[in-house]
Amino acid sequence: MADLSTRYPRIAIEFCTACKWNLRAAYFAQELLQTFSTDLGEVSLQPATGGIFKVHLYDEEPGPTEEDEATIAEYLLWDRKAEGGFPETKELKRRVRDIIDPNRNLGHVDGKKSIPSVPPQNPTPQNAGSSTKPQNYMGNPPIPRALNRLQHLSVEESHPSVERKFTPMDVDVNSRPTSSKGDAGEGEVLNSRGKIVITADSEGGGYCMPGDDCG
Repeated sequence: MADLSTRYPRIAIEFCTACKWNLRAAYFAQELLQTFSTDLGEVSLQPATGGIFKVHLYDEEPGPTEEDEATIAEYLLWDRKAEGGFPETKELKRRVRDIIDPNRNLGHVDGKKSIPSVPPQNPTPQNAGSSTKPQNYMGNPPIPRALNRLQHLSVEESHPSVERKFTPMDVDVNSRPTSSKGDAGEGEVLNSRGKIVITADSEGGGYCMPGDDCG
């Protein structure tokens, strides 16, 4: 003969069928069974009317001595009218856990998330023989080459006695000399970029450039 005795802990979900809360009650039953599995002896659905939605938990508690009979304790887990609405599944699961197994960890239901451990990042290895020195510009920063040449020209203008050495870069290739006679220094003129512009004199002599008809 089959054993028809009630198994505990037992959860009974009482719901209003006129309100069409059938699927809602079945959903809560499914969630409780999915989480607690065989730790629950039974989950039952009890149809009712009048806008009722209650969740009861019945648990068997042993008597003070072995000779005393066990008693059945009844707990009201949720009452829609008293709570002002339907429960969230995680809240209902917490209330069931607190009665049947208070030390049980419900994971994400308790708001505990596993934090992955981040491996320490090893610093970039450096050769023992090589030493890198940081660039320190606390003094005068390095001056660009073009700026250095302009400063050099300004020094020569303020000190004419300083002997100047010209390079091919000092000649303005865009200016074409037409004539220059006598001392070459008389026709030297510096433009705004510091390059030499050879100007013509009034006598009509000058240099013979390649491609010119010098006669």
